[in-house]
Amino acid sequence: MSYSSNSIRSPSTDMDGKRRRNPEENQSGAKPSILQRVHFNNCLEQTQRILQTESPVFHLLESIREAGCQPPRIACVDCGKDKNRIMSGFDSDKNRLFLCFDSSPVSTGNQNLRYEVYRMNIMHELVHAYDQCRANVDFSNLHHHACSEIRASALSSECNFKYERKTGNTNVLNFAGHYRDCIKRRAATSVRENPNFNENHMDAMEIIEEKFDTCYNDIQPFLGRPYRI
Repeated sequence: MSYSSNSIRSPSTDMDGKRRRNPEENQSGAKPSILQRVHFNNCLEQTQRILQTESPVFHLLESIREAGCQPPRIACVDCGKDKNRIMSGFDSDKNRLFLCFDSSPVSTGNQNLRYEVYRMNIMHELVHAYDQCRANVDFSNLHHHACSEIRASALSSECNFKYERKTGNTNVLNFAGHYRDCIKRRAATSVRENPNFNENHMDAMEIIEEKFDTCYNDIQPFLGRPYRI
């Protein structure tokens, strides 16, 4: 996803994962609960671990710098009423990547699942940041947005067999076909969230199909796919 709510107050981390400040308010303006603080701290810890250990993430950050741009600031945020709809986002105007520490996969899952979800989301949003820097992607353009979503889903490995099995979406007998369908499904969902998408006059999947082959096969800045599926 490439749009975020300006109303979200964002306790954040720098790119090295170091904590900048505690959350003093959640999205509703109330003091955070003990559980919210636990999830927030877990988000900071997982983010720091990912930035220190995941070579594809490091490569994306370096590639953004080499392309002449500043990598986005990473923020762990309380997404409030949106937590069941989104897990992360890239705000291209503010150059900010946010992670929803209260979304269900990371607030209810075990530590390994939380790590994987945060890793996939960071990779996904960094692909958007890289695309904006490298190709001047205009996220208000639905075809630009669609292409970046296809790349982000493919390069983040968020459609991998293990995660899709956990979410109950896997077609075990035809995973190769399912993998591409998953990427298309996720990309189309994101395109529908674009403020310029009009469901009465547009077909999100049609836009995805039009861009799929070209964008799926574009694996820059990597020489090969960074994760196994």
